[in-house]
Amino acid sequence: MSKNELTARLRAAGKYIVEYGWTQHTMRNADGKVCLTGAVQYCAPKTGDAEIITTVLQSMDRAEHWNDRENRTEADVLAFIRDTDITDALLERTFGPQWAEIVALVRRVATLTDAENKALGALRDENNDSYGALHVWRDSRVHAQLVSRRAFMDRRQDSARKAAGEACTNSMGLRFYIRAFVNNTSDALAARHLIGTKFTQEHYDTLTRPWALIIGKVHPDDADVIA
Repeated sequence: MSKNELTARLRAAGKYIVEYGWTQHTMRNADGKVCLTGAVQYCAPKTGDAEIITTVLQSMDRAEHWNDRENRTEADVLAFIRDTDITDALLERTFGPQWAEIVALVRRVATLTDAENKALGALRDENNDSYGALHVWRDSRVHAQLVSRRAFMDRRQDSARKAAGEACTNSMGLRFYIRAFVNNTSDALAARHLIGTKFTQEHYDTLTRPWALIIGKVHPDDADVIA
């Protein structure tokens, strides 16, 4: 289902370019013309899919730099859009084994309500340390995050973090520091298949617990979290 919806949005981006025009070196110019990633962003409401597709395109080297290359044409961009499907294999290549759950996470981040945002903010306040709002994790959480990233050591984890973080940034009304929770949740989810190695269940639970408490499980096989 995800791949069909994502491919449909990519096709919609092509129609958007045909309607409004194509440009380079900017997401959207004063005349309303858009680049490839701009078309993906502006062709539909904010649901997280734009961030997913943009990250996929970047992993393929078919995003901003490709769009802006000398001698690139609108016909090139439209042909790429027409001929590209967002498949399960492409999503796994971008985000790793938990790609379906990462897609779901990005979409959920993009649709967080104000009440959920405030609830996550309350957890931030409870766990804040002496360094302020940007340093919301105590030592155990910092350690768990470092272990997850060292265990995975893969660009796919970075892609998962980027897509989720961008969905957080682009969601109207979200406090900027909620991105810290989102980053840690996406890191843990991307590395979930490595539980039992240097990345332990305790590490995973430490990083995902805030999200699970307020929003719900980040993976359907996770245990229920009790406050």
